[in-house]
Parts: sequence; C-alpha cells; structure tokens
Amino acid sequence: MNRPGVKKLKMVTLLCLAAGLFSMDSFAGYNGRFYSCAQNERNIMVEREILALSRTRKLKQEISSVLASGLLSNDLTKRFQKSVSVLSCVEQKLGKLSIECESRSLWCQWTGAVAYANFLGAFFGAPQIIFCHWDGSYFYPQHTSISDSSTLFHEYTHWCGTKDIDPRTRPNANGDRPGLRWEDNVEVYVDWYKNGLYTPGI
Repeated sequence: MNRPGVKKLKMVTLLCLAAGLFSMDSFAGYNGRFYSCAQNERNIMVEREILALSRTRKLKQEISSVLASGLLSNDLTKRFQKSVSVLSCVEQKLGKLSIECESRSLWCQWTGAVAYANFLGAFFGAPQIIFCHWDGSYFYPQHTSISDSSTLFHEYTHWCGTKDIDPRTRPNANGDRPGLRWEDNVEVYVDWYKNGLYTPGI
C-alpha cells in the first residue's frame, strides 16, 4: 500500500541528511545521551557541563545582585532580567541534552564549525548538540578549563534562545547589533562566562 505520509516523512528525512542537519553516524554508538563518543570524550563532556553549571549559577547570582541594587534604569533592568531567564534555562538544561562528539555531517563540512545546536535534526530524534569531527582537538588538553567549556556553554545557550552574531555587523553604543539586542546575543553570554559580568555598551 502506498502511504503518502510515510513517503513524505522519508523525503523530509533525506532532505535533512543532505543538508547536514544530522548524520547517520548520529544513530550509531549511542550511550545514554551521548552519540559516537569515546569514554574519555563522555567524561570530558560531563566535566565541562559541571563547570558550566557552576559558572552559570555564579553569573545568575552576580546579575541578581546588580538587579537588587536598584541602580539600573528600567531598560537595563528588563534586559538583565531577560539574561537571568536565559541563564536559568541553561541551568535547567545542563546535563540533559543529547550530544554527538564526532560528527562528519555535511553541515560540519560546509561551515567548518566546531559545534552547532541541531534544532531541526533533534526534531527527528538526532542529538541536540553536535560537535564536528576534525582532529579531536576539542577534547585536548583533557583538563577542563573555563575556556575549554565555553563552546559547550555557547551551544546550550542557543537552546535557550540566544542567536549568533552576523560578523558583518558592528555593535552600537548600547551594545546592540542590527536586529540583535545584546541580551539575545550568544557572544555576550560567552564573554561573561569567560571574563566576568559587565554591562554591554558601557
């Protein structure tokens, strides 16, 4: 029997594969929530998630202290409140998203990305965060530092609504870019994560 719904689903899946939104090796070697990850890679990911959780909570506390001071303008208060919401989302998701360590998807090849948030592919059951296979350098050195874990933090914030910048744009005096306010800018969160809290544009 010819079932149009099944045929359509197969076509969508093939299109996703062609676009590199997920790769077939995503479904091989699944271990818990990790795909195509060696034991040492799983250990490193978990260590980096633990560090990211600590840093995320620290940032939330720092922002909460700034908000409690009552010294911010109404606009900045709303912006930092949005940031707390993003960080709270990251805090809830850390350690729960599925991750692929060694993807060879077309998206990796086309973009040269180190990692990406796999929104559409995840809809079809593929991992939610993809790390691209290059030379394995992401997993070395094997110690976990703030800098090492910032890429993972970056991808988690995407699952909480942050957006990548358009490198062709420049921030204005308020720290915003065309079509992207700083409280939605992933680079602001990563900079806070690595270097500490500040008010963008000031």
